[in-house]
Amino acid sequence: MLKIHTDGAFDIKTNQATIGYIIETFPKSTLVKQHAEKIFAKDNHEAEFIALNYALDYLIKTQQTNQILSIETDSKILCDSIDKRYAKNYQELTQDILNQLDRFYDHYIKLIPDKQNFRAHKLANDRLFELK
Repeated sequence: MLKIHTDGAFDIKTNQATIGYIIETFPKSTLVKQHAEKIFAKDNHEAEFIALNYALDYLIKTQQTNQILSIETDSKILCDSIDKRYAKNYQELTQDILNQLDRFYDHYIKLIPDKQNFRAHKLANDRLFELK
């Protein structure tokens, strides 16, 4: 099983966006991948979707699809969209993520408080700060 923490960050003054994600084995918490980068997004919500998309893309490219995924996010809209398989304003990204998730053995998504997502949050925000 793999645990994924994702976060997006968006600066409304500069319209710059970044993402951060952490992938670990579960339950031993061995780091598989930690990544942050600048992206193009229209708002923080879109950055949240892109963060998960990029994390899943990494796992697919590295042929780690024979896993059960435990996805933890502080984004209610992302969590609800994946659970309901629908997003009013982000349907294309939602569908892309659902298509990616179909390649894995199984997945679970859980909404967590910001304070429990601090490492992914810090990755995304540190990268955003570097852009200023």
